[in-house]
Amino acid sequence: MVTSQDIIQEIGRTLTRKFGFPLEDTREFLKTIVLSSYVVSPTEKLYVVEADPDDDKIIECAIAGDASLIVSGDRHLLDMKKYRSIVIISPQDFLKRLS
Repeated sequence: MVTSQDIIQEIGRTLTRKFGFPLEDTREFLKTIVLSSYVVSPTEKLYVVEADPDDDKIIECAIAGDASLIVSGDRHLLDMKKYRSIVIISPQDFLKRLS
């Protein structure tokens, strides 16, 4: 699994603000993500997700981490289907691939 500081920060904000997770629970969850992920620092700035430019950070992270696959439930990313050689699929499709 590959992530970046920008993505980790967004997850933290979403968990606390949108879903009301307690701050301590959010910190523990983020710590788990960091420990089980390869954290990259993207150097390439992209402008490719026209419908939601905030999602560009996901593509940037995948490129920096040399990922071949992005698993996301985000419609803007899923609509792209692919960027360069990186395939973008839903969590459901990912689980089907694992079976």
